[in-house]
Amino acid sequence: MKNIKIVFVNKDFSRFATFPMMGSFLIDYLTIDKRLQILSTKKRKIVFSKIDYVLTLMSCIFLGIKNLNNMDDCLQTENKLAELLGIEAKTFPKKNACRNFLNSSTHWNVKQIDKISFDLIKEYTQFYKKRKLIIDIDQTTKSTEGSKIERAKPGYNIKRKGRPCLKFSISTVCGYIFSERLESGNIHCSANFKAIYNETKSKITQLPNVSSKRMILRIDGGYFSKESLKFIKDEHIQFVTKCKINLVSIKKLMRANKGYWQLFKEDVSYLYFKDQQIFSDWPVKYNVLIIREKRKRLKSKNRQIYHAVKEITYALVTNLEYSPEKLWIFYKGRQTIENCFREHNQSFKAGKLPCHKFYGNAFYFAQVCLCYNISFFFQKHIDKQTLQTLQLQLYQDKIYKISWPDFFRERDDPNRAITKM
Repeated sequence: MKNIKIVFVNKDFSRFATFPMMGSFLIDYLTIDKRLQILSTKKRKIVFSKIDYVLTLMSCIFLGIKNLNNMDDCLQTENKLAELLGIEAKTFPKKNACRNFLNSSTHWNVKQIDKISFDLIKEYTQFYKKRKLIIDIDQTTKSTEGSKIERAKPGYNIKRKGRPCLKFSISTVCGYIFSERLESGNIHCSANFKAIYNETKSKITQLPNVSSKRMILRIDGGYFSKESLKFIKDEHIQFVTKCKINLVSIKKLMRANKGYWQLFKEDVSYLYFKDQQIFSDWPVKYNVLIIREKRKRLKSKNRQIYHAVKEITYALVTNLEYSPEKLWIFYKGRQTIENCFREHNQSFKAGKLPCHKFYGNAFYFAQVCLCYNISFFFQKHIDKQTLQTLQLQLYQDKIYKISWPDFFRERDDPNRAITKM
C-alpha cells in the first residue's frame, strides 16, 4: 500500500486517509456493530446508542487521538466516517457524552467486551496449527493525572515515583491478548498471577483442537517467588522466568564458577547449571542460566551524545530442557508483550486514564485490547479476496475513489508509483 496516493478534492472527505479501510473491515467483515448488541448499559438512548459510543471510542483508539478532550477537534467534521461506521446521527458524539458513557460502565460491561474479543479470537485465529502455545503475562503502570481517580493509590511506579496509579495486567497467547485486568495501584503483580493464568488457561481449553497442545509460560522477574513456583509445580506448567540475581543460591553458583564463563557471542557470556535447588526449604530443582550481557546506551553530556556500555547480569530459572542459547533466545521473545504495552501507549495513545471511575477505565482498556487484536486480524486477513468482499470502493458515498483492480496491478508493478484516482 506504499504506492497509493490519496487526494481529497472535497471538504467532506476524511483527512484520516486509511481509517475508512479499517472502518469497513470492522463493519463489513467482523460485523462488530452486531457483536456489540450484547452490551447492556443503564444509559437510555436519546441521540446515540451504546453501539455508537463504543464505535466512537474505538475510532479514537485506532486513530491515536491522545485524549478524550481532543475528540471534538478531531472528529466533529468527520461525518462521512460516522456514516461509514453506521452511526445513526451521522456525526460522532461529543467528548462529554463519551465520558459520561464511560462513567456509567460496570464490571459486567468489561466482561462483555472481553467476550467479544475472545469470540473473534475463536473465529479468526488458527491455534490448532501451532506446535506449542506460548503464554506471556506481565503488568504495567497507568499513572493518574488527577487526584480523584477511583482506586488509584501510590504503588511501585518506576517513572513517576510517589504518584497514584492503577496497575494493568495482560496475558498474551502467541501474540493475541487473552485476558486483561485493571487493579488498584498498591497491588503487586504476583497477587493476581494465579487468577490471570487460570482465566487464560480456561479460555485456551475452549479453543477447538488445542487440548493436546504444549503450553509454555514466560514471566518476568516480578512474578518470581516461592509461592509462584509452588503453584507452577502443582499445575504441571513448563515455564521460564527471570530470577533475582541477589539470591543466595545464585550468588554461590557465580562465586564457585567465576572462571568458567562461556560465550554466546562477543558481548554475551553465560553459566549454565542443571538440577539446582533455588530455595533451601523448597526441594524441587530447576535449570539455571546466568547471563552477563554488555549493552550500549545513548547518553548525552555537554550537548554531546555518546555510547555508554553497561554490564547487566541476570538469571533465568526453568524446567525446560533447552540448550543455553536456545533458552536465552526463547526468553528474549518475551519482548512481544513489552511491545504490546508500547503499542498501547504510543500507537493507541492509551497511556492515560480517560475518566475518574474505575470500571470506566477498565472498560476503556478492554476496548484497547480488543482493538489490538483486531489490528492483527486486519494484517492477516486483508488480501485481495477480502478487499473485494469489503467493497472498499466506496465511490458513491464519496469516501474513497480508488480502483482496487488498478491498486493490485500497480502494487505488483514496481515501475508505477501512484494509482489513478
